[in-house]
Amino acid sequence: MYRYQSDSIGKELRDLHNTSGVYRATDVGPGQHLVLGSSILSATISILDRGNATLLNPWASSVLTVSFPSQVFGVPVLEFLLSAIIHSKMGQFLSSANNIADEVEKSRVALQRCPLHHSRRSACLHNLAIALHDRFEQRSVSSDLDEAIDLHRAALQLRPIGHSHRSASLDSLANCLRDKFHQRGSVSDLDDAVALHRAVLLIRLPGHPDRSTSLNNLAIDLHDRFNERGAQSDLDGAIELH
Repeated sequence: MYRYQSDSIGKELRDLHNTSGVYRATDVGPGQHLVLGSSILSATISILDRGNATLLNPWASSVLTVSFPSQVFGVPVLEFLLSAIIHSKMGQFLSSANNIADEVEKSRVALQRCPLHHSRRSACLHNLAIALHDRFEQRSVSSDLDEAIDLHRAALQLRPIGHSHRSASLDSLANCLRDKFHQRGSVSDLDDAVALHRAVLLIRLPGHPDRSTSLNNLAIDLHDRFNERGAQSDLDGAIELH
């Protein structure tokens, strides 16, 4: 799960918009316009797929100014398609955001109904943490990630060695800590993620359906730590796991 970099995507959209302006002013044939239009259209879709609502809103009007002389049946095709795509992407994003917000609230209510010694308390803690982490991935609000980490730690306390869902708590907590490292840069969080993902692999032995995912998660942690510290052992470990 990757962190969305709004500044980076915003720059891509600006560059794309500037490029479209150059092409629009260029005296080329209809066939070339269609090729150029297709390329810009594809780039726009890719960028929007990695964006979010706060990014799309200010840039939608900018992207919609892309208009090419080539028309099909009198319709500026590129502009029409971009308009449809942007509205579709924003609709999908807003729908997803509303769903996640609903899930957070439902999970909070469920947790409130599970007192300290309730048999489902660890599951309710875990579910709320997952919902908050999903919202963090969408909005990048630090408080959501911090709360998710606290909830995962609390759930883990209720899932001792031998518990059927312990590996899920270890894995989810590790993923949150890796995201915290990416957002704030503290390598100690990445060290904790490595340790937790190693613990997951001790539970998800060969033959476990999620072992390949766990191997990949640890490899990502080690590669990230190699990029941060330059330790050859981390790179070698990541390669071996991959």
